[in-house]
Amino acid sequence: MNLNVLKPRQAVESAFEKPNPGLAIALVFISCLASLAMPIILGVQIDLVGFAVNTVVSSYLSFLALAVLIYIAAFVLRGKDSITGQFSGIVSALGLLWIPILAGIIISLVLAPSILSPEVLTLAKEYQAGEIGAYAFASEVAFIAEGILGTLYLFAAVFLVIGLVNLYLLYRIVSKLFDFKILGNLVVMAAILFLLGFLPI
Repeated sequence: MNLNVLKPRQAVESAFEKPNPGLAIALVFISCLASLAMPIILGVQIDLVGFAVNTVVSSYLSFLALAVLIYIAAFVLRGKDSITGQFSGIVSALGLLWIPILAGIIISLVLAPSILSPEVLTLAKEYQAGEIGAYAFASEVAFIAEGILGTLYLFAAVFLVIGLVNLYLLYRIVSKLFDFKILGNLVVMAAILFLLGFLPI
């Protein structure tokens, strides 16, 4: 299974030709673990039970729900014969979505020192301890943020790119299964994401 998401078409094709659901499941878990680094940097006490439920379980539920929705849509629109034996490929291909997410987490950790200056960290701890109010906290952070707008713009641009990469990866997965024209594939993808948004996860 090819993990090079910089070549989305080849990566998705590889996921279906040589599926590895275990690797996909591991990528989700690694991304969840990586997300713990930011609270550690902030010095925030970590609620492991809350993390397990709100991050790990939620991520896996979203991951599996998306896989099932794609499988059902393919079954309905393309028929049983076209989808038989493809679930492992769908799961493997969806695992690729967590590679850009993991990259985003790593980039955020690199950018964090310039965004989360000692002053911001001190303010965050004071706010958490109830020593300052929400208005004072927001005002002070806004003042500090004026000096790091360039980094904030870079941060936003990086996550915009990651979002677009993931949308394109999902489009490649949909087009692999449905093989409609571009508009048809986009409609199917939008419908799947719309349905996913209504699930309580």
